[in-house]
Amino acid sequence: MAHNRKLVIGGVALVKARLKNDVQAMSAVRDELEKLLLDCDFFAAAPFKWIGLIIRFGLEDRATHVYPLFASTALAANVIASPGW
Repeated sequence: MAHNRKLVIGGVALVKARLKNDVQAMSAVRDELEKLLLDCDFFAAAPFKWIGLIIRFGLEDRATHVYPLFASTALAANVIASPGW
């Protein structure tokens, strides 16, 4: 693990577009959610050490979510979201 975070949030564009303030918004959400997870001792009983959340920005919302476990150390979650263009 190349970081000391318990929650890692990233984003990828599925279409050619530029989002404004995406990194700042994801960082603010990460900090708040990570604090909640740590305060309630969420990771003590979890079968993974950290959560990786990747937001896939596209043209439409889809109810497609992927939650694979990687070597029992991370929970990776992918969510497809539309920025509302």
